[in-house]
Amino acid sequence: MKKKAVVWALFLMSGAMVPLSILAQSEKHVSQRVLLEKRAPGVYITSVGTYTSDYKAEGESGKRAVLQLHNNYRFTIEVAVYNVEDEPIFVGNKKMDVVGVVYDLDSYSEESEKQPTKRMSQEVLTGISLDSGESLMISVPFEHVTKDSEIRVPFQIAEESRSTIGGSDPQHFAVFMGKFMQDSEGKKK
Repeated sequence: MKKKAVVWALFLMSGAMVPLSILAQSEKHVSQRVLLEKRAPGVYITSVGTYTSDYKAEGESGKRAVLQLHNNYRFTIEVAVYNVEDEPIFVGNKKMDVVGVVYDLDSYSEESEKQPTKRMSQEVLTGISLDSGESLMISVPFEHVTKDSEIRVPFQIAEESRSTIGGSDPQHFAVFMGKFMQDSEGKKK
């Protein structure tokens, strides 16, 4: 009888050990992931809306698109930005601060031929950091978010220490395809 009780106790203990080891492995697995939300890219851009601005370059209408740059990594990224609006703007009834950001503009002809890439930037830039889970509201000319265009925002991973043979850090891009732009007119404050 005593032998049966010992065997039974060992059986119960081994049954408890299996779930504990599975739990330990799953916790380790979670901590090794680099993404906060596993179904989303590391850094991505979504459409927020549009507004009318006094800030416009030659050939621009003054209508601007507001996009949101999301950091879905578990670490900090860095982005080059510049001032676009002196005061917060309104998109719909939401008040928000927006900045300009360095980006590459890719566009395609009606025959789907890629046009030369244009680097959109300003002379005065500031590097900012977006911590894990943070996002940034950016503003671009509405003319740049057509159904035949893509905006590619370069960013760097703050802790990334590897570099190429030429000595430069690896370059990463978040991409927004113009065909996903929603048009909800907002007003500048």
